[in-house]
Amino acid sequence: MKKSKEIMELLKGIVKESLEEMIEEERQEYLVEHPNTKGNGSYRRDLRTILGEIKDLEVKRTRDGKFHSKLLPYRKRYSVELEELIVGLFASGLSTRKISQVIKVLLDMEFSPQTASRIAEVGVEVIEKWRSRILEEEYAVVYLDSFFFPVRRGRIEKEAVSIALGVKVDGSREILGYWMAGSGESSRFWEEILVELKNRGVKHVEVFVVDGLTGLKEVIKRQFPKSLIQECILHAVRNTINRVRKRDREGIVEDLKRVYRVETIEKAKENMERFCEQWGRRYPKVVNRWRDNFPYLFTFMKFPLQIRSLIYTTNQLERLHKEIKRRLKVMEILPEEEKAEKILYLVIAQLNEVYKERKLRIFEEEWQRYLEEKNKNREVLTQTQLT
Repeated sequence: MKKSKEIMELLKGIVKESLEEMIEEERQEYLVEHPNTKGNGSYRRDLRTILGEIKDLEVKRTRDGKFHSKLLPYRKRYSVELEELIVGLFASGLSTRKISQVIKVLLDMEFSPQTASRIAEVGVEVIEKWRSRILEEEYAVVYLDSFFFPVRRGRIEKEAVSIALGVKVDGSREILGYWMAGSGESSRFWEEILVELKNRGVKHVEVFVVDGLTGLKEVIKRQFPKSLIQECILHAVRNTINRVRKRDREGIVEDLKRVYRVETIEKAKENMERFCEQWGRRYPKVVNRWRDNFPYLFTFMKFPLQIRSLIYTTNQLERLHKEIKRRLKVMEILPEEEKAEKILYLVIAQLNEVYKERKLRIFEEEWQRYLEEKNKNREVLTQTQLT
């Protein structure tokens, strides 16, 4: 009995530590989305759980008082059914071995990792229904990018998992889908994805935000000819750093910031010319790439200043990749493709529910302002053509 209590206290300590880490990550994401507020320390609360009461849980606060962790019940008590608990733990990144240990302590029953895996198992038809669901006709922004993770296909190799993340005109986000691309991503594979998105109902995307993958811009032009394309500025900066000498990196990065951290396209062009003059002789290929890609690297200048930081980089998607990999980390290697698909579905579908509840700050009003300005310019152009 004494040993059981010791185990329970140990388990509650592990849960407490994990919750505090995840709440801090939630607050960091909230602060990124709400730059006008700041962290404001923390407070302590007790939490009633099926493990018993967890005392003195450290809950982070923000200065605006509006941050509430999705992990904690808000002014109410709740219980979780066993299957929901297992699926939730699994999707949160807990291994089936650890899940079986938790259930044994909670219910005093033998619970093998294989049993936990079977309960967390989701039918292929459920996954296909989610992956083939009808999407919105219009998205303001769609981010396209891939991350790599070890997958077992006979032997273990890193494979690309490609994800499309959409932002609706009201500022809410939606994971449109995920695709296992095999050994690496390619523009041809992305074209198949874009065709699929069209077949699922997407008619217009105002701007695609992408990395510098060869051929991807041409693919987007074929499938969504009316869409704008923004090549990720931060990807371009990183690629530049990798192509110059170490002693020149700091100076080049500072000069590039003077190009893309300005308010008008005219000033950006002016500073780009200075950048080319400064570094052109030493790094002609680097400079030519920036000059040639200027129209795609500075598409974000067409949008209101307050939302440009959401458009000039794929950071929104990179944060999602980071969270997925954090949850998959306990596995170290994804199993064969069929099971990997199911694990990814559980993780991504759960994260998608969180995204639906959180709108990007001021996005909706700024996007409407952009559309009004765009329509006004179109009307002026039409009137000019008629005169």
